[in-house]
Amino acid sequence: MNEGSHQTAHIHPSAWLSGVYYVAVPSDVRRNDPEHNGWLEFGPSDDKWHRPETVMPQRQIFPKPGPLVTFASYFWHRTRPLRSAKPRISFAFDMIPL
Repeated sequence: MNEGSHQTAHIHPSAWLSGVYYVAVPSDVRRNDPEHNGWLEFGPSDDKWHRPETVMPQRQIFPKPGPLVTFASYFWHRTRPLRSAKPRISFAFDMIPL
């Protein structure tokens, strides 16, 4: 993911399980960032659904190299815009039944 890149809120309807593995995360993506620069976010985005957080809460996951993040494919998720000149490198995947 390059500077300014992001993904809008979406689901993966044909999959059972989705995940992401972070290979490299720029040092300016920080845990204490109130804007969650470059983070993974669960829950529908405010710009799409206009629902109060008490109905559909949002949760943010700090991206760090190493851990594998897995989640049900029907969870709404997106990536927050990356504000870094250095790329964030990750592998995203879906497990699809055969």
